[in-house]
Amino acid sequence: MLTIYDVSQWQGPIDWARVAADRPAAVILKVSEGASGTDPRFEQNRAGAEAHGLRVGFYHFADPTGSSPEAQAAHHAKLIGSYRRRELRSALDLETGNPAATEKFARAFSAALRRELGLYPLFYSYASYITEMRLERTIGAGLWLASYGRDDGKDHGATVPAPWRRFVAHQFTSHGSAAGIAGAVDISHAPRLLPLLAHPVAGLK
Repeated sequence: MLTIYDVSQWQGPIDWARVAADRPAAVILKVSEGASGTDPRFEQNRAGAEAHGLRVGFYHFADPTGSSPEAQAAHHAKLIGSYRRRELRSALDLETGNPAATEKFARAFSAALRRELGLYPLFYSYASYITEMRLERTIGAGLWLASYGRDDGKDHGATVPAPWRRFVAHQFTSHGSAAGIAGAVDISHAPRLLPLLAHPVAGLK
């Protein structure tokens, strides 16, 4: 399994040289929230990670009861600009609002982001939230599943909620630790890198 760290402003200043020495497969950065919120460390984190040879991915924290999904997708896309070489596609982080009423928002955001950046985003949420959405078909380009088990920093596996049959990444803890990053870190495992890439590389597994 490949290891991926998830960081935002809450991790504070990051020693990217130490993170790179730890050799994660990638780091996923919070970029945006709602139609106007921006993680204040996004640009610094993107530059620092890429300067040390790390693959970088992105996520948008959705506000399904606020501005339109199209406005939120446009805001996220504007901040990214475009996917650079070796970067991962974005993820829609949907974990608030009434799960029974957020499917339309999620599908509209995914379609809008594809128009903005050329790719559908990954879909990130918790198993219980997804179950309550009662979906008949999947959303986006793959499931990034949050399922912590005992949340003790170890991967205890996960049951994939329908309608998905597998995940492309599994966030297994919110209490991980990583060299160069202060405090607790969300950590994910991914079976393969290829499904996560914005610009897939032929022959890469």
